[in-house]
Amino acid sequence: MQLQEKKQHYTFTEYETLEKETGERFLYYYGEVFAMAGTTLRHNKIVRNLWSYLQEILAEQKCEVFSENVKLELAPNAYYVYPDILLTCHSEDISDDEQTFIKYPSLIAEVLSESTQSYDMQDKKAWYFKIPALQYYLLIFSKKTRVELFERNGDFWIFRFFENLNESIRLEKLGVELPLNTIYKGISFQDK
Repeated sequence: MQLQEKKQHYTFTEYETLEKETGERFLYYYGEVFAMAGTTLRHNKIVRNLWSYLQEILAEQKCEVFSENVKLELAPNAYYVYPDILLTCHSEDISDDEQTFIKYPSLIAEVLSESTQSYDMQDKKAWYFKIPALQYYLLIFSKKTRVELFERNGDFWIFRFFENLNESIRLEKLGVELPLNTIYKGISFQDK
């Protein structure tokens, strides 16, 4: 998603009011707000595929999966983003359905676009890795078949990547096998 800068500084309360009044999503970074631009159909299909699959697989667990419209708190009252997919099993995140943000995700997934790829792979990743509850970070490429997985292992992160549609990503801590052909269902990478 392309970020477009707003020039005014906002308190966190003003930021939340702005979102409610406009019905738009904004990234909030220490008083600055950035409007979130729309995405491609391909991006939306990938997000929908992943959300639907995780929702179905985790239906019996006390976990919730959110896509694109729920904020993630990276710094209280200071830094909030909208990941493409958020999965949380933390009671504090799911006990109040009037809440506007998540604090304790187990999994975050971002579908990469040309305009946000660098931000998702570098800046956001650095912030995400500071979240103690986070176990998995997925970077899903939209221009080719490739998923990069970062998995927490104590104080370290293990990196793996998957490029074959016949492969599955094993998320052991969640009890999930995530097939690449499910993520990319309905997506064609053929030149037109």
